[in-house]
Amino acid sequence: MTESLVSKLQRQIQFYFSDANLRHDKFLRRHISEASDNYVDLEVIARCNMVKSLTEDIDDIRQAIRSCSDLELSADGQKVRRISNLPEHINTDEQTIFVDSVPPFANHAMIKGVFSQFGTVEYVSLPRYQSTGNLKGFAFVEFDSKESAIRAVKVTVLLLFILLSFLHFND
Repeated sequence: MTESLVSKLQRQIQFYFSDANLRHDKFLRRHISEASDNYVDLEVIARCNMVKSLTEDIDDIRQAIRSCSDLELSADGQKVRRISNLPEHINTDEQTIFVDSVPPFANHAMIKGVFSQFGTVEYVSLPRYQSTGNLKGFAFVEFDSKESAIRAVKVTVLLLFILLSFLHFND
């Protein structure tokens, strides 16, 4: 397995178990909560779409997890869990912004890349139509702080104002 694949798997699996994701991911949170020891079977992780797009080999997943400082494997190497406790439910509304007119080719990395200049992006939600899988054309971006969200809104509103002013004066 290449270092690149290990790195991609680590990032994805660490994201799955991150506080930001577990506040929204009912499926994984349920799996964690149902187990008395909070372990999740590696087969569950292997079935997640992003992991499945990288590998279907449980040994690759196991190897990636071994070098994650915030995750641990069970003694038999068949399950994984967070080392830290599950996050408490917190209200993230004040640090989340709504983004309209998201292009149909957008992805999580693209949205995170655009908005990371305003602060640490904790979570990106790109809702899709269940029937087609196509993006609905909007996103929610959760920052690590209210100040980062405010900064993102102020700058995007300013850019929109400049663009509209430019278009108006060129008519």
